[in-house]
Amino acid sequence: MRTHRLAVGAGAGAALSWGLAPTLAKWIALDGLSLAFYRMWLGAAATLVLLYLRGGRLMRECVLVSVPGGLALVTDASLFFTAVKLTTVSNATVICSLIPVPILLVTPWMFGERVKLHDLGWVAAALGGVSLVVYGSSGTLNWSPKGDLLAVGSMLSFAAYFIASKRARQTVGTLEYQSAMMLVGAIAVTPVALIFGTGLAMNSAGVALGVGLLALVPSIGHLLMNWAHPHLELWVAATLTSTMPVIAALSALAVFGEPIVPWQIAGMLVVVVAVVKIAMRTGQIKIGLTGQPS
Repeated sequence: MRTHRLAVGAGAGAALSWGLAPTLAKWIALDGLSLAFYRMWLGAAATLVLLYLRGGRLMRECVLVSVPGGLALVTDASLFFTAVKLTTVSNATVICSLIPVPILLVTPWMFGERVKLHDLGWVAAALGGVSLVVYGSSGTLNWSPKGDLLAVGSMLSFAAYFIASKRARQTVGTLEYQSAMMLVGAIAVTPVALIFGTGLAMNSAGVALGVGLLALVPSIGHLLMNWAHPHLELWVAATLTSTMPVIAALSALAVFGEPIVPWQIAGMLVVVVAVVKIAMRTGQIKIGLTGQPS
C-alpha cells in the first residue's frame, strides 16, 4: 500500500514537471525539431551518466526493448514542441492530457486491468474539464487549429509511449530503460532535425539555459513515471497527466500573459477534483485486495 501511494505521488510529480515543459518550449527561440533534438540528446547523456555512476550498464537486450518507447517519445516531443509554437500552451497541453481515452481502449486486454463504471465516470469528468479548458481558449488570439491538430498527434504518440514504457518496465530497470529509450529517440530525431529543422545554433546564454532546463525538468518526470509504472495501473497513470493543463496554463499566464478565462478555471477545477478522486479510489481498491476493509 505504501509503494502504491508513492507511485501515485511519483505520477503526480511527473505531471507537474511535464506541465512546466510547454512554457519552456514556447519561450526558447528554437523550432520544435531542434528542441526535440536537444531534449533527447541531453536527456540521454544525463541518464547514461547516472546509470554508469550507479554501476549499471547499457545492454543490447535493454536497447531493443526500449526502441518502441524511444520512437514514440521523440515523435511526441517533436509534434508537441511544434504545436506550442503555433497554438496556446493551454490548448496543446490539454489535448495532450487526453491520453486516458486511447489508454482505456487497450489497457483491459493488454494488461488485464479492471476498470469499473465508477472509475470511468471520474475519467469522463476529468476529460470534460479538459474540454472546458479548450473551449475557453478557442477564441483567444494565440489559438491555431493547425497547432491543435499537431497536439492531437502528440497525444496519440504520448499514449503509445505510456503503453511501451509499461511493457518495457516489466523486464527492464528504470534507469536502464530511460537511458536506452532516450538514446534511441536521440538517434532517430537527429537526421530529421538536421534536414527539416531551421537550425540547431544556440545564439544566447538564455537559449542555452532554456534548452538545459527543457532537458532536465521533463526527464525528472519521466524517471518518476517510469519508476511508478510497475506499481500503478496504466489508466491511472494516464489520468494523472490530466493535471498538466493546470500547471501549463498558470505558467503561461505568468510568462506570456496568456489569459485564463472563467471557462478554463472551471475546467481546471473539475480536472483536479476528478484526478484526486481517482487516486483515492485506486487506493481503496488496493486496500481491498490486501484483505483489509476498503
